[in-house]
Amino acid sequence: MTHPATHARRHGGAHARPALDAWLQDAERLLADQHDHSISPSLVPLAGAAERSASVPLRRLAAGLPDLLDRLASDPGRWIVILEVGPPAANRFVQYLAYEDGSLAVEAVSNRYLAAPHRHGERTHRVLRGLGWQPPSRKKPNWWSVQATMVPDVEGAARLGVATLRSAFGAGEDDRVRIRLFSSPRRGGTPLSPTG
Repeated sequence: MTHPATHARRHGGAHARPALDAWLQDAERLLADQHDHSISPSLVPLAGAAERSASVPLRRLAAGLPDLLDRLASDPGRWIVILEVGPPAANRFVQYLAYEDGSLAVEAVSNRYLAAPHRHGERTHRVLRGLGWQPPSRKKPNWWSVQATMVPDVEGAARLGVATLRSAFGAGEDDRVRIRLFSSPRRGGTPLSPTG
């Protein structure tokens, strides 16, 4: 079921975003192809390519990300979306894991996965804490935020990711964001039902 806010976003006459809209349509086709299967798309081979990817300006990503997260959270599969900015060597990313029960986990890269020249300084850590991220721990090695609910706040999760790309990772509105979408092969517990 589509949330009223999502319906308004999709049908409210938003300005054209050709590159992002084309990519979202491609992602929608991937999800629709997998929805035809009687089991979760995470358990069957993906139609066509195993991954969908695109590169769009941050401003366009910000406009379309809530719709994408809403679609993934309501899909019966387990999906991963990775947003990367800056040079690939910097490894600056935010990733979303949308579970089959609707729960949503978000992570931002921590120093554990960054090479020395690209590690976060204390200023970046302050920004991440100020945005609402939980700090890394032994069990959760990245900065994290989890919504253990069947109806996640996709708008809030999208805002958190985009604000992180802007404020913590220094991406400008016209900077390109590399987007990757793929089905997760992992099953088991979710934030909503950890014992699965």
